Amino acid sequence: MKTIRIFVISIVVLVGIQISGFSAPVDSIRIFGNAPEYKGMSLVLETIKNYVTNEKSEIGRIRVDKNGFFDDYFYVAFAQKCFLDLGKVRAYVYLEPGNNYQVVLPPYIPKSEAERFNPFFEPEEVVLGIKNVDSGSLNEMIRNFDERFKYEFSSNAYELFNRGSVVKADEIKAELDSLFPSRNGSYFHTHKTFRYARLYMLAMKRKRRTVIYNFFSHNPIEFNMPAYWETYSEMFKDFFTYYFNTSTGRLLKTAIGHNQSFNSLSLVLSADTIFSQSDFRESVLLKGLYDSYFSGRYSEETVLNLVEQATSNGGSQQICHFASEILYRLNHLRIGSVAPDFKVLGIDGQEISLDKYKGKFLYLSFVHTENYACKKDMQVLDVISKQFKKEINVLTVVLDNNQEKGFSFFKTNKYNWDISHYAENGKILLDYNIRILPVYYLIDPEGKLVLSPAPAPEESFMNYFSDTYRKYKQNEARSRKEKGRSIFDL
Repeated sequence: MKTIRIFVISIVVLVGIQISGFSAPVDSIRIFGNAPEYKGMSLVLETIKNYVTNEKSEIGRIRVDKNGFFDDYFYVAFAQKCFLDLGKVRAYVYLEPGNNYQVVLPPYIPKSEAERFNPFFEPEEVVLGIKNVDSGSLNEMIRNFDERFKYEFSSNAYELFNRGSVVKADEIKAELDSLFPSRNGSYFHTHKTFRYARLYMLAMKRKRRTVIYNFFSHNPIEFNMPAYWETYSEMFKDFFTYYFNTSTGRLLKTAIGHNQSFNSLSLVLSADTIFSQSDFRESVLLKGLYDSYFSGRYSEETVLNLVEQATSNGGSQQICHFASEILYRLNHLRIGSVAPDFKVLGIDGQEISLDKYKGKFLYLSFVHTENYACKKDMQVLDVISKQFKKEINVLTVVLDNNQEKGFSFFKTNKYNWDISHYAENGKILLDYNIRILPVYYLIDPEGKLVLSPAPAPEESFMNYFSDTYRKYKQNEARSRKEKGRSIFDL
């Protein structure tokens, strides 16, 4: 479990509510403050948009001026947990629409270059300091409740798990409810409910169906609540593996094996009383399919086809959207899928997008000029860019923190293919899953990924490319011939 550190300013920084002054609109929030250490930076405010895939979405950017001041409004239509990546730490906060938040940022400790591209590096998670405070604020209530809940959970885990003591779970729940009262239907009340569910999952480990019925079967899906999804993910981890041993599960397994439609699978599962609620039932199906895709239990095409059906045939608009996000994740960087678009800053100061390369193959690379493997590859890439410029474009995205220093390396070595820097477009790093360097992709003239990832220049890339190029040209010629046929060819 990730250690959570509370960031303290002076004696304590409490987490806050709306203050007098400029109020945020009812569907927005205001974030303001002063942090000289962050002057000139652009801080990305994010949230998790899908807790099955853990895909993030950007809410907006906090732009810190040259004196360290910032004051920005962001559209936030409902309460949600948000994050700021601040060097070696990731700060989180629960934001509620209509509120103002005077933010106190922690001391800035930048990641080292090694940490930036270490696929196993996880920033330390801290509570974001907010100066304007009230004991009834959402952040304050959740923080205090979670601290006490973790204490009770760990202190009583033995009795809950080994003795199956539902009585003890009831006692803990009653005590916490008396210490932290909440209004039915409120975000905080729902947060507590799904924390309590974890107590009963321990105490009723042999009565999984009862826990599902009590906490999930008849409650709406909380698409934007971390506490809900933490418990949900634990409850339905590898769902198909154990459920296929039940009577309804065996019918479901047969239906998937016979390539029945998503709606047919939903109908089969509805025969089980704990899955009578359609949105909940279909969310469990989609998570099961998502897990199956990566386990290799079913063919990729089977899973993709079923999830794609759910994007239009799901029982509600929310489920259709939920399925669309899962489908995007499954297709992400898959060979044959459309390459993610991007906008980067060229070495000449001009903006470069993927559209520039339509109609010709593109060998896309991500490098760092202080990385030995990257520098070694550049020599071969130089040969490719010169000898095969009629067949292929080459674009390199430099990921050095210092843009000028990165560009200087290419100018000094007189490398003349398309060179760019990611600038403030951190999204490209997520879109192309940049976690280690160097990384290469081959994109065809129609903008689709054909080698994902592609071999490095020294890894016989040209052999792979020659074969790919030949097949593409043959298919292109065949397609022109088919289009050119007339009635006299029949």
